[in-house]
Amino acid sequence: NMWGDYMFSGCQFLDNITINGDVSSAASMFHSCGSLTEVHLSGNYGNGYYREYNEQYEQWYEYFGGCSFMFANCLMFNSDLSDVTFFGNCAYMFAGSTRFSQPLNLYYANNTSNLFQMMGHYESLPAGIFNAPVVLSNQGDCDMKSMFAGCSRFNQPITIPSNAFQYDNTNSEEYSVQNAYSAYMFADCARFNSPVTIENGVKYIPMLFASSNFNQPIVIPDSVKDVRNMFEYDNAFNSSVTIGNGVEMVDGMFMECEKFNSVVTFNDGITNLSGLFRSSYAYNQPTIIPDSVINISNMFASTNYNQSVTIGNGVQDMSNAFCYTNFNQPVNIPSNVTNCYNAFHSCYNFNCPVNIEGNSPNLASMFQDCSNFNSIVNISSASDCSYMFYDCTNFNQPIDITLLECNSLGYMFNNCVNLAQPVNINVNNCSNFVSIVYNTQVNEVNVSGNNLVLYGIGFNSNANFTLNGSNLNAYRVLNSSSYSSGGNASFIFAPECTNVEAAHMFDNYYWYNMPVIMDSVKFTNCSYMFNNCINFNQPIGTPDTLGDCSYMFFNCQNFNQPINITSATNCCNMFYKCTNFNQPIVIGDNVDTTWMLYNCTNFNTPITFGNNCRIWDPFEVSNFNSDIRIKGLNSNCSWLVYNCNSFGANIYIDWIGNNAALVNCISNNTNALQKSFHVTSEATDFMLNQYLVHAGSQVKPTYEALGDGNGYFNAGYNIYIYNNYIPA
Repeated sequence: NMWGDYMFSGCQFLDNITINGDVSSAASMFHSCGSLTEVHLSGNYGNGYYREYNEQYEQWYEYFGGCSFMFANCLMFNSDLSDVTFFGNCAYMFAGSTRFSQPLNLYYANNTSNLFQMMGHYESLPAGIFNAPVVLSNQGDCDMKSMFAGCSRFNQPITIPSNAFQYDNTNSEEYSVQNAYSAYMFADCARFNSPVTIENGVKYIPMLFASSNFNQPIVIPDSVKDVRNMFEYDNAFNSSVTIGNGVEMVDGMFMECEKFNSVVTFNDGITNLSGLFRSSYAYNQPTIIPDSVINISNMFASTNYNQSVTIGNGVQDMSNAFCYTNFNQPVNIPSNVTNCYNAFHSCYNFNCPVNIEGNSPNLASMFQDCSNFNSIVNISSASDCSYMFYDCTNFNQPIDITLLECNSLGYMFNNCVNLAQPVNINVNNCSNFVSIVYNTQVNEVNVSGNNLVLYGIGFNSNANFTLNGSNLNAYRVLNSSSYSSGGNASFIFAPECTNVEAAHMFDNYYWYNMPVIMDSVKFTNCSYMFNNCINFNQPIGTPDTLGDCSYMFFNCQNFNQPINITSATNCCNMFYKCTNFNQPIVIGDNVDTTWMLYNCTNFNTPITFGNNCRIWDPFEVSNFNSDIRIKGLNSNCSWLVYNCNSFGANIYIDWIGNNAALVNCISNNTNALQKSFHVTSEATDFMLNQYLVHAGSQVKPTYEALGDGNGYFNAGYNIYIYNNYIPA
């Protein structure tokens, strides 16, 4: 049970050694013995194992023997080792032994075995002339990563035994395959081109021939699950391959195999062909994909592929399947397909009809950058159509799409510069229409459906958009970040539209002045709808309901169109600084009218406030001089005609309640003209006692409601108190 680690390491003049029997561990046993030419060894080397108790840590430790670096840098060594069986870790066993070329028998009995670069480079030590038979026996799932790496003369048949590579030491991320036990086993073996037999039982062989010149027919048994990047950068490989039906991962199997163009046979039962020929630029064979296959994503990506393909009925994922290829063949997409993302992306030559039978597949970017594509596409169901025809510069087909529901249509026809057909889309539950016809010649877009988010739908478009449906959200339909551009699209809401959210629809698009038709539409929110649209002055029709209208036309300096706002629930700042606005106004009940017509310098039209409106400084316009009617007041009515210095018309309050507050209602009026204040109250005493208090020969309102700015009633006012409603 001798342990010989480092026994003769560095003995520069050592030669002709005889050791009979087993050596439990021989790591670095002859490392850097520069004069060693001959040894006489027999038995098993590196097969030791023992357990030792550590009193300090109070636990047992396991120790395994090995042969790593055993003959490393033995520059003269080339002795016969046929009577020796090597076990354990043999990493860098002959690294730098440039003259060694003798048969080896490698037997491994435990899962800690490691053949990592056994003949290969270590600290820039050359691999030498090794080209002798190697017998691998009962490998026990050992690590053979880069086993023959750099053995430029090695060219011997190899059999990988059944119990090798049974453990998956990679994960689902592609970058990790370089850590596989089989990775780079024959890397940089410039002459290696001998038969390799893979016994049934082997499971994981990713990158097995990566970066080699191997070119022999290969049969992959059914036991194998992982062949990812198996021939990656094998520039010589162009032989037949039979893939067993147990293979689950093939991504990049022939990646960058610049000569590969051979027939690949798929056994029945295989389910995953993802990335199989990715970047195999020469591959161009007709392909029949079995029904058992579920995934063909990236299968032909980045190749010159242009052959007929029959897609099996079991395929579900064909994302990126033909992207960046020369593909131009008719394709039928079976009903089980759920993912066509990027399927034909950048297939510049592609221009064939496509029939999509899939059940709500992801069609995002499906034909993106297919610059020659101009064929009819039948879509009956989709979960995502964003970027579907993006940059299809020749596309000009009629668009009539009906989908039960779809998450996104954003950028669908963006940059289809020749598209000049009407776009008709009927869809439900869609949350993205951004830039759908940007940079096209489309003049007409008809969108109908329920539960639609229309954000950015008209970005940089000059089309006429007709919108129809229920639960429509029209927030920022032009989606311009600069507010100085974003298109001149017009918008028509169909009369049947209900529950429309139009808040911020054109917020801050100060250049915008296109028709926006809203006849009979039921809006729930129009706040900030045209906020700061300085140039806007288009008729909007007569909506059924408006909902919240706060800031709706804020600073729309050119706006002067009729509008019925009786259905508005909030008019705060609604026409603030609409300097040209001068239209009759009738306001509904319970509405906040704070600063509603503030600084509307041209406004001088009779106005009616509904019951219980909050009225706070609604005008502050020096030129205003029209009748004001308040149907009922049981809340705040302060600064009603504050700074309306020309005001000399009548103020009618049809009814006043206990919670009314007339604080400074008509104070700060310098006009000496006669003004009449008409009030109806159910109790005359309430009016007299609450608001009008005698103070000597003058009348002083308790809250200065009718004051002259100094706290006293202006004698120029006439106060009319009624105990019933004012006659019409």
